[in-house]
Amino acid sequence: MNTTNDAIDIVWQKINSTVKASIDGDVYKLNRPINSKKEDIVINSLPITPDFPQQCVVNINCYVPNLNVKINGKNDNTIPNTARLKALTNLIMSHTDNVEGANFCYYFEGQATLRSPETNEYFSNIRLFFVFSGEQVID
Repeated sequence: MNTTNDAIDIVWQKINSTVKASIDGDVYKLNRPINSKKEDIVINSLPITPDFPQQCVVNINCYVPNLNVKINGKNDNTIPNTARLKALTNLIMSHTDNVEGANFCYYFEGQATLRSPETNEYFSNIRLFFVFSGEQVID
């Protein structure tokens, strides 16, 4: 049996080897450091099914700091950096759609740009549909 940790590890390895160099932060599993002000990617998962083939949804959350702009002479940092969110979303999607391994595959399922209530910044949520087609693939 595989776990959500196995799926997260597989996607983390892919993102770490293909996208990490394009961000100024890091790629994390499950959680992002609380006070990070960098571009970070967090990989987590919804529950995995117990039946064969095992399936789950893996989330890739790409955080981008807001823009610092002047509005009416006052500093404002509540405006999302939509251009950077779009560029990173496209980059991540280009490396995570229709990926196959020896005992697994995953493909793009959906995407949304959301606001994080904790940090008041925006992130792109990319959902992957992940399927394990055999026995455990990672030690």
